[in-house]
Amino acid sequence: MEPMDRKLMNLMLMKRVCFVGEVCSGKGAISRLCSLPEGKAVLLSGAFAERSGFLSRVAAQLEKAGLQTTTVLAEKGEPTLAMIEKHQERISAAQPDWFIVVGGGSLLDFGKLAWVLYEHPGFEFSGRAVVPKLRAKSRLVAIPTTAGSGSEASQAAVLLDASAHRKIPLVSTEWLPDLVILDPELTVSLPAPVTVSTGFDAVTHAVEASVSTFSHPFVRALAASAVRILIDALPRVLEHPQDLEARENMLIAAHLAGLAQSFASTGLAHALAHAVTAHFGTAHACATSFFLERTMALHASKTPGIYSQLASDAGFHSESALIDCLRALSHAGTAKSLAELTRTPLGCDELSKLAKSASQDVCIKTNCCKLTPAEIESFLASV
Repeated sequence: MEPMDRKLMNLMLMKRVCFVGEVCSGKGAISRLCSLPEGKAVLLSGAFAERSGFLSRVAAQLEKAGLQTTTVLAEKGEPTLAMIEKHQERISAAQPDWFIVVGGGSLLDFGKLAWVLYEHPGFEFSGRAVVPKLRAKSRLVAIPTTAGSGSEASQAAVLLDASAHRKIPLVSTEWLPDLVILDPELTVSLPAPVTVSTGFDAVTHAVEASVSTFSHPFVRALAASAVRILIDALPRVLEHPQDLEARENMLIAAHLAGLAQSFASTGLAHALAHAVTAHFGTAHACATSFFLERTMALHASKTPGIYSQLASDAGFHSESALIDCLRALSHAGTAKSLAELTRTPLGCDELSKLAKSASQDVCIKTNCCKLTPAEIESFLASV
């Protein structure tokens, strides 16, 4: 093991939580941008934000700040090296002092990965790569438009290796943004199914982090708060999409859940979601929302009471009541079967490949229960 690897492992094993530089929330919070110092910026986002008018609103605030802005629109989907390299020449030519990233979890990860390549041309993305010191050239502003991945609070950035059907997580506190803006107005136009799946992605971060083998009191407090807020806010948002208070609460809860999972990792639901995404291109949030309550039921059957503390801290009288609540909420828009989720009839070979991928995923290492590949395959066959 290299010296830096040992240092990183030592930090990972410590009970700690690191926070972003500043978090600004509430209706109109993007106006915080007009107080940035003058200079140059890259505004990185996707086509949806452009169509929805988000980018023009953000760009207007950057103009007020006196920032010379170059807009870069990334392709839809989880970031790959080819996607990042495609835009690198334009980003480098802009010589930004600020990376302003607007979008969901994949775009926020894209922004982090493009940022390190701008600061360190030639950086090699691999599972053992150590993220070098950042901020010599620029700083990072993260503006999530879903609630959500929690990527804006996370010390991880994930690169998709499409050829190998695997994800490469790069972990470093260097990724934590200098400024996070949680503006609920930027989430109002999300379709209901996306609101449900991304909300459940945040719940999954909180639930799995709370019972992770790396969990500790800081993490459990953040996770319980996130779960309690989300189960109240999500139904309100679905019934009244213009409820900005509920949408702001979802963004805040997703941020708390992102902090929790960042420092305790997750478990089986995420390992399976990563496998399904890599093999079938399923959206990450849709996959985690599908697997959450199903994996909770599996774990509770193997280790009764595993979720009892989380349930109590989140306001439930038992772990079964918590699982029942999440099951009822998930029926609002998640897939009803694995075949529906993947849009593919799955035979024994496909199930075996998914089980193998999940059993090798980094998230399975912190799962609350030990599971063999055969047990994972059996579970997949049952859903």
